[in-house]
Amino acid sequence: MRLAILAIAWLALPGDSLSALRPAAAESRLLRSTGDVAALPAHLDSASLLQLLKQFRARKDWRAAQATLWSAATRDALVQPIHANIVIAALADVAGWEEALMLLEQMPSLGLEPDVYSFSAAISACSRARQPDSALRIFKTMTASGVTPNQVCFNAALAACQRTKRYDELLALFGAMPAHGLQPNPWAYSAAIDALSRRGQWERALRLLDELELSSQAKQAAPPELHCYGAAMRACLRVGKHAAVLSLHERLKAAGLAPNSHTLASALAAAAALPAAAPRAQGAGGGEQQAAGGGEQQLAGGGEQQPAGGWQLAIAM
Repeated sequence: MRLAILAIAWLALPGDSLSALRPAAAESRLLRSTGDVAALPAHLDSASLLQLLKQFRARKDWRAAQATLWSAATRDALVQPIHANIVIAALADVAGWEEALMLLEQMPSLGLEPDVYSFSAAISACSRARQPDSALRIFKTMTASGVTPNQVCFNAALAACQRTKRYDELLALFGAMPAHGLQPNPWAYSAAIDALSRRGQWERALRLLDELELSSQAKQAAPPELHCYGAAMRACLRVGKHAAVLSLHERLKAAGLAPNSHTLASALAAAAALPAAAPRAQGAGGGEQQAAGGGEQQLAGGGEQQPAGGWQLAIAM
């Protein structure tokens, strides 16, 4: 409920106009690049233009792609939004965020209405160039203009919030996804769990992981990805819930996932922080009973007891 309220409040903030998004310096660079292109073949049709632009993108030659687009724009009905989107995506590939925003702004002058793919490519360009403020402004401009964001847009905006440590905005965006008909993917869940952990809200982080596990089971899909468990483990470790960290470590192994260096480090840190007697449990008759893999171990022949180390050994295995 709280996430939904945050989502409504955040998305209600006004977005910028397209012309306010890009830096002024981008215009001169864009205009200079449009003159360096050979004349296009007279028989070039829309499909052939699309293939040509894709080839330029594959070669990371965004200047040729951009110049070709502008040359083709002089022909009536040849250029469509998908052609501009390919060029913006080519700019995103090389983190050319300023030129991407310039092209997004100039699409209407070419008779093209920016669509969700135009905006998502521009957001990705800003995100890859580590321009999170611009990425978030584009997202707000897109929603204000009535374009419904897709999963790519949301994930890029979530990544921008992560980079700028805007955890409240990240959670608001995450909460807004169902209202746009989107089910958050595992990466989005991981970002939200991490944001909650940095707010010290470990219980909410665990509830999100439980929700993702139940959703995967209901769809008979693969279990949550390892980074989701890793984010939940960090959430618990930050607030000293060491037993919960070890429980999550067992859950990820039970799901068939192989621990990586990050989850192992969290589990080992939690195990080291537990008191030596923590792995011991009460037996049926009221006395202490050896817990699986933990507690002190009696040497054969009645010698001295060894210090607890079973958790570390079990984790390492």
